[in-house]
Amino acid sequence: MEGPSSAEEESEDDSDGEAFDSVTVDFDFSEPQEDDFLGLKVLLTNYLDGVTYDGSGLVDLVLKHSKLGTVIKCEDDVLGVTTVLPLASVAGTRSLSDLGKFLLARSLADKAMGLLLSERLINCPPAVAPPLQQALREDLQAHQGKAELIFTQPEVECCFKHAVWTAEFAARETQEGRNKSCRPVRLILCIPCAALHRIGQDLEALLGSPAE
Repeated sequence: MEGPSSAEEESEDDSDGEAFDSVTVDFDFSEPQEDDFLGLKVLLTNYLDGVTYDGSGLVDLVLKHSKLGTVIKCEDDVLGVTTVLPLASVAGTRSLSDLGKFLLARSLADKAMGLLLSERLINCPPAVAPPLQQALREDLQAHQGKAELIFTQPEVECCFKHAVWTAEFAARETQEGRNKSCRPVRLILCIPCAALHRIGQDLEALLGSPAE
């Protein structure tokens, strides 16, 4: 796959009216290999927003289930990874335990997270359910005043659209690129497997089909 580098943009010193030449970059998409261990470890070091966790163990799980994942590389440098880890197969590992504690803590800390209670007597007619749900939706809409999310990664935006459950928490801020008008957040998304095809279609519609 070929893609433009940042060198395609005009030079900051454009007084000459000159621009850099285009640079061709080859991206390799392949299954995670043992040789990718260090690159994946560096890539996933900050996966839990700076919290220390068993990153090496997580990389081991990615490599163990390599048939489910894809690594993006440029020459020998790991640039990205997408994979799915079967929870039943990785249960009990330290890395999954660290990840579970992190997600649970952030989910419970989300001020927009709530516990939905829905119960009625068995002889209560089902016809009461729609007005109850309508009242709940109206109450939530009146209560919510949530700021609009601005996505920096289009794939996350497409996943968010099809998520059946979401949570957000404030990301660890850094001085570099700090913008006082925006509050950086990270998202926890629960996505049904059946939605992956539609997510791919949405991403292609947004960015175009992958280059051959």
